[in-house]
Amino acid sequence: MQLTLNANGSDLGETTVTIKGNRDCTDVTGETVKRCFNITPANTTGRNATVSFYFAASELSGNTCTTLDAYHWNGSGWDLESTATRNCSTEPYMVQSNAVSDFSPFVLKSDSVPTSVELTSFTAPPGPGEVLVDFVERNALLIISLAGVLTLLLGGVLWLYRPLVGKK
Repeated sequence: MQLTLNANGSDLGETTVTIKGNRDCTDVTGETVKRCFNITPANTTGRNATVSFYFAASELSGNTCTTLDAYHWNGSGWDLESTATRNCSTEPYMVQSNAVSDFSPFVLKSDSVPTSVELTSFTAPPGPGEVLVDFVERNALLIISLAGVLTLLLGGVLWLYRPLVGKK
């Protein structure tokens, strides 16, 4: 048994449950219990389900069973689910959450909210045959600056020799 889902009289419709064991569930190694749960019911509104998540002691990954909570992915971060019961005395261990109304990935973690990673910037070197735009912009400014200096020099030379121009 890896998961039990009691819809408490609600009609969840066709429900897909995916469980991946013995693997990290977030980008941070050892942050969560190494068992990932994804619950996808057809009917997702107005639910009030009870979900029991089961896992092996070997999957604790540094977490403390007696302080584990279930977290649900809301699309941009992890929301804490209400935790009703924990069984940490015999395997498989279990964490039970009541009043579950939203479904998607779930993780089990003790002590704090799992890490959410957001990409805020990205820098990559140019590939073969590509040119950095910054390099091109700097060289374009250099060429414009040199053209300005040459124009000034040429204008100065012509101004100095103006009395000679047009005289015979």
